[in-house]
Amino acid sequence: MVSGHPYIVLTCSEAVLLTALILLGISVDGGRVTSREAALFRFVNGLPESLYAPMTLFQYAGVLAAPAVCAAGALIFKRYRLAFLLVLIMPAKLWSEDVIKSHFQRERPKVYIPDAILRGDVPASGLSFVSGHATIVFATATVLTPFISRRLRVGVWLIATLCIIARVYLGAHLPRDVLGGAMCGTMIGLALLGAYRLLDRHDSTPRRRGRNAQPI
Repeated sequence: MVSGHPYIVLTCSEAVLLTALILLGISVDGGRVTSREAALFRFVNGLPESLYAPMTLFQYAGVLAAPAVCAAGALIFKRYRLAFLLVLIMPAKLWSEDVIKSHFQRERPKVYIPDAILRGDVPASGLSFVSGHATIVFATATVLTPFISRRLRVGVWLIATLCIIARVYLGAHLPRDVLGGAMCGTMIGLALLGAYRLLDRHDSTPRRRGRNAQPI
């Protein structure tokens, strides 16, 4: 975030992401699948079966309970507000996903690509845009980023990337489904960080603003 203008940066970022998400939703509404997207899906979906176990593991980073697990870790380090933000990801994901799927409707890959490989308990039909796993994992990564070291950030964002690749590999989503989820999750994360900063500034005292303060 840019020092001195955090809310301007957040607002602009949210506006750009929202616009991009709406345009992406329009582009997939009604089941539109481009030849390039289908080719990318087949490439990832057709990767070796030996990747099934690690890909299945990585996808768990995007389950609904994942933010709660991270929140438990934050509580151990007495980061109570961070834990609260992480817990809020869950209802925010459910609400945003419901809104998006009510406006932009697209089925699972198997409906449009008959030779799609479904692995595990992946459903063959049902609304697919946006990916809930992508929303969760990118929201979590966005919220965690200001609070962790640079090395941990690399790990967190690597896991987030592998999670969305795994969802395509398993046959659960098309590429633009996970891209939309990543955008949605990032928006949720930025909104929560903005709320955190607002509360932190409201509660700050001159003493806290000194050298011992730890802003985002």
